[in-house]
Amino acid sequence: MKAIGVQESLPITNPDSLVSFETAIKKPAEDDILVKVKAFSVNPIDTKIRMSLRQRITRPRILGFDGVGEVVAVGENVQDYQIGETIFYLNSKIKPGSNAEYQLVNPNMAAKVPQSCSLAGAATLPLVSLTAYEALFERLAIPFESKTQQSILILNGAGGVGSMAIQLAKLAGLNVVASASREETRQWVESMGADAVINHHHNLVDECELLGPAAYEFDYVLDLHGLDTHFDEIVELLAPNGRLCTVGDGQLTVDSEDFKSKSLSLSFESVFTKSFYKTQNLNSQHTALTQIAEWIDNNQLKAPLTETFNGLTVENLQKAHAVLETKQMIGKLVIEL
Repeated sequence: MKAIGVQESLPITNPDSLVSFETAIKKPAEDDILVKVKAFSVNPIDTKIRMSLRQRITRPRILGFDGVGEVVAVGENVQDYQIGETIFYLNSKIKPGSNAEYQLVNPNMAAKVPQSCSLAGAATLPLVSLTAYEALFERLAIPFESKTQQSILILNGAGGVGSMAIQLAKLAGLNVVASASREETRQWVESMGADAVINHHHNLVDECELLGPAAYEFDYVLDLHGLDTHFDEIVELLAPNGRLCTVGDGQLTVDSEDFKSKSLSLSFESVFTKSFYKTQNLNSQHTALTQIAEWIDNNQLKAPLTETFNGLTVENLQKAHAVLETKQMIGKLVIEL
């Protein structure tokens, strides 16, 4: 089969930054699904891993951390999926990725695609919707549909995770303030359902004060940007007993007294933790994807698809990585095979 991978960390403008090669189609183990890949999204983690190799490797690493595919074979222990069905799925960090014609998938990290969604739209969902879902409902422990008019601040709302987090937070009954720094990103987060928008290139406290005369206090903050830039401002904006979850990168020094005086909590979210450490609750990702597909089909959520490239080619992958490396991507970019 054809696959595209990385052998050496090179700038995306280098012709050898990604390479096309042929590799064998692996048979599924007893707990695996083999899919014929139909579409996959390109995520910031693809660019980070591409640039993280310490030295050139002989066998290219296939990137791609979620996708949509047709089931073509199942392991003997797999019962919930049939040959011919179409599924959307998250990929483990330690298995070959979705930038290929065929891929082995863990059924605990997959679900049947939403019926009302295009394949490209479905391909946008697994990584970003699971990250948002786990951050909101597991890390921040937001009670679903509590209707208590609690509030959340979502930093960097125009990316893929932010787009889904805004929608899921609204679905849970929260008042949502999201950050965006450009007019087009402001319009995007408003279209996702944000009640108000602030600029994360400015002081967050000052920005929130502009929203109204009342002092702003958030029950929850979801950081998708990196805490090192606005950490003190976030602590000030959090209400007593508030919860902060970060998905972003960056160096962080925490003064425990700041957290202790307000009884605040801080958590980190990585959607790959469950598969990497083989936790007992890995199947929760299948459950969450099934629920997300239902919400999509009920028009309660929408896929954040903004751009599609056609064809599994080095040129398309390089173009996609280049777009993401501008750090100005709105929504999600998908490659259809």
